[in-house]
Amino acid sequence: MSICASAGLVRPEQSAPVASPPVRRCQMTVISFGTRDGVYDRHLAQLAAQCDAFGLRRDLRLIPPASRIAACLQKPAFIREMLECHQQPVLWLDADTRINRAFELPGGRWDLGLVPNTSWRKRRRRPTCAFVIAAAPTPSAHAFLDASAYLCANPGLAPGRTDHSRLTWTREMLDGLYAEINLSRSLHGALTRDPGTRKEKTI
Repeated sequence: MSICASAGLVRPEQSAPVASPPVRRCQMTVISFGTRDGVYDRHLAQLAAQCDAFGLRRDLRLIPPASRIAACLQKPAFIREMLECHQQPVLWLDADTRINRAFELPGGRWDLGLVPNTSWRKRRRRPTCAFVIAAAPTPSAHAFLDASAYLCANPGLAPGRTDHSRLTWTREMLDGLYAEINLSRSLHGALTRDPGTRKEKTI
């Protein structure tokens, strides 16, 4: 069985596309997880405080200790689980993301929201970031996350080691089967990735 089939996806010529229901502005939950390792649990606590300071609804979870790669590979399945739980748009943020201001997701018809890679040098190979991912409660978003989670659970099926590589691979594989929006305008100046490191960048 193909990856598309296992995730409940078919090519456009096999089925008429189904329009996603419109996403209403302001309804969202910020989600993330952090490992209980004395580092990412502290990042998660800081993220929680920032969400509260800016009035952002949140659902942040602690998970057992794991290597960085092992934790990263749990991300798509976690996003899918939270989407099912909340039945409204969710916004994944890496636990060490810094929130700089209040923000909201755009309305309209979309399944996934991403931002361009903050490194111009890496955009050709990995066009988008993986530290911020918005997902709407639509069949296409569920199927996208199922496919990405499947790749993360079966590392030999896709190149690279982390969820970022699987995100890129899933976008290419499912091109045309879901609606993706660029969140750069909505999130301009709102988020800083990897603060305090050489990768620090505010979108």
